[in-house]
Amino acid sequence: MTGTTYGIVAGYDGSPGAAQALRWAAREACARGTTLTVCLAWTPDHMDLPTESALCDLARQHGQEILTRGLPYAESVLGPGRVHPDLAAGSAAQALRERGVRVHYFGQLLGETLELPASRAMMHLDTVLTMLDRNTFVQYPYLEREPRSWTLTPNGDDRTVSVTRNHDLWETVAGVLGVDKVTVQSTDEDIMAAEREQWDDGTNYLAVAPGVIVGYERNVATNTMLRKHGIEVITIAGSELGRGRGGPRCMTCPIERDPA
Repeated sequence: MTGTTYGIVAGYDGSPGAAQALRWAAREACARGTTLTVCLAWTPDHMDLPTESALCDLARQHGQEILTRGLPYAESVLGPGRVHPDLAAGSAAQALRERGVRVHYFGQLLGETLELPASRAMMHLDTVLTMLDRNTFVQYPYLEREPRSWTLTPNGDDRTVSVTRNHDLWETVAGVLGVDKVTVQSTDEDIMAAEREQWDDGTNYLAVAPGVIVGYERNVATNTMLRKHGIEVITIAGSELGRGRGGPRCMTCPIERDPA
């Protein structure tokens, strides 16, 4: 996210996934010639701590320690004075809303945000969930069926956004897509087999047309399941591409495409 006050904003919680995202954000800020704000929301979403309490002080101190550990790499890339630590009181959603400066959006919807497990294997959304058709998605079978999600909408001042927790992710997605309901397909396999295909980008498909997707040939179980449900799967070897830990979708950059 970019803005006139915070530059590029990177959320950081000390996890390996957050550390990798922070390294990317530092390089991006360097390339754009802007500043980097490293933000940690020290009050978890599920906790409502009183402002003055020993527990509150301990949570704040712990957050500061985590934030401090994340700064050295960013400072080595950007230099002194261009990395701003931001210890934010409140939830992560609240911190995002307050720092949503100069947002750009299409229509009345800025976006949907989805909480993923803090795991290196699930760093990007399309490593566990991808849209295949106008109302069909494929999901990693051992991802929570109803992951926590939020809707971001602009407040009309071109500077801030409102963040609303969704009661039902798929009901919300159906409304955004303008369909009655969405279908979520998952492969029926044991966790070891599922993890192997997920690591090999088993849900990372590139949709070249509604219901027509490109994926790696090695993910036999997921490809077979999708074909049985009417999805046309075009397979590629991708032996070298996969070494970069990416699938056809996340390694494709659409310059322009017609509405589906």
